[in-house]
Parts: sequence; C-alpha cells; structure tokens
Amino acid sequence: MSTLLTEVHTEGVITDEQLKQFFTIKQKSDDDMRKHLFNVVGNNDFSSFNAMALFGVPIRPPRHYREIAVAMYGVDIDISLNENRNKGNWFTDERIQKLYIEDVLANLSQIIHRTSLRNVNLTEEVDIVMYSKRTEWLTLMQKEFRLPDERINMHQLHNELRFKKACSKKMIEMVKLMVGKKNIKLTAKEIGGKALYQWFRDNWKENRKQFILSELKNHNILLFERTSKVGRQYWLFMLVDQDAFTDHVVSEHYRKLL
Repeated sequence: MSTLLTEVHTEGVITDEQLKQFFTIKQKSDDDMRKHLFNVVGNNDFSSFNAMALFGVPIRPPRHYREIAVAMYGVDIDISLNENRNKGNWFTDERIQKLYIEDVLANLSQIIHRTSLRNVNLTEEVDIVMYSKRTEWLTLMQKEFRLPDERINMHQLHNELRFKKACSKKMIEMVKLMVGKKNIKLTAKEIGGKALYQWFRDNWKENRKQFILSELKNHNILLFERTSKVGRQYWLFMLVDQDAFTDHVVSEHYRKLL
C-alpha cells in the first residue's frame, strides 16, 4: 500500500470497506483489480458518489498515440516529439497532438461520468478534484465541458501547505508576545510591529482567511475587524484568559466569523 493511500485511509478519507473494494488487488482480472484511471470502463461502483479525486491525468505513453496516428494517417506521418514539452505540446505533427488531447479528454470524461453525474435526474452538484502540475488540462476541461469560471478552483498545494505551517508558527509567536497582556485588545502593530501587520494584510485573502481564523481560535485569540475613519480595514486581537472566558465564548465568537 502506498504512503499516500495509507495516509488517506488513516485520516478516514476512505473507509475500510472502500479500501478493500477499490484499492486491494485480489487476483489479476479486470473485475477484481483495484480501480485506477484506466480501470473504470463499464464500471458502476462509483455511481452513488458525488465526488471524485483523480491522482493524475490519464495520459498514456507516446507510443499509444503514435500507433493510432499511423493507423489513421499512414506510416509517412511524422511521429517525432517536440524538444520542449513543458506545456503539454508533445508531438510535432498537429494531427497527432490533436488526437492525443482528444484521447485524454475522452478518458477524463469517461472517468468523471462514472460518478453520480451519470444520473440524468441528478439535482446535486458533483465535485471533481484533479491533482496535477499541468494546469493546461484544467483549461482544456473547462472548455470541453463549457464550465463557467466560477465552477473552477485552482489551488497550489505546495504553497498552501507552506502557508499553513507558517500560519501555525505565527500564532504561537503571537501567543508568546501577548501572554503578559491577556484580555486586552491590541492591534497587529502593537503585538508584533509592522511585520505582523503586513503579514495579515498579505494573507487576509478569501482562500486563506478561514484557516487564519481557525488558527486564531485554536490559540484562544479573539479577532475583531474594524474600519478606520478613512475607511481602511484593520484588526484587533485579544488573547483570551481561560479564567475569564470559557471555550464556549471563543467558539461562539468564531462561529459568527467562520
């Protein structure tokens, strides 16, 4: 079992039953092999799920597309690869390149429609998560399925993981700086100077705000949003004294913000 699979199973993302059904190899047959990107054709095991995570893009080796191209266009077709393939432009001949893109998109469509999306009477949304550093496939999928921009979300996992670690460290630093000033509302500059103030301004974004609030809550720091007379937003922070405030007060405070 891979390290990633072990982690998602341990964290409860997949159940014991799902681990056994989808990820355990029993014998080498099409029916019993574990599910992967190329082993869902004609399969209904996912039809009740309204979410799917793809750990990659279903791309086959270049030879697969070359053989199809030769069968379609003859042996005289140029089957060479581009020297620079960083943006997914694999083949020199545009006909093979087009064939390659259409084949991958067809496989993606086949895989995605194994979820509850196949139900024509579906009323709930289906979430598809695809892990890949090749962002061009997201653009192609959006165009293929005619999805508006608001239906597409892109996250850079490495940057976000780095941010979350830095955020947790920042909260610990704030607690140390505020420990002698409990139950007092302080600005970011009063706590950690201009550097802390700038950190909040740089990271107070929609995709990070909720995590920051969660970390503040976990460290018993109340946050109060304020607006200055000139209309500029700023924050006040208060380290909660457990003797004066209960966990209920902290939870209730952040229930309104999160």
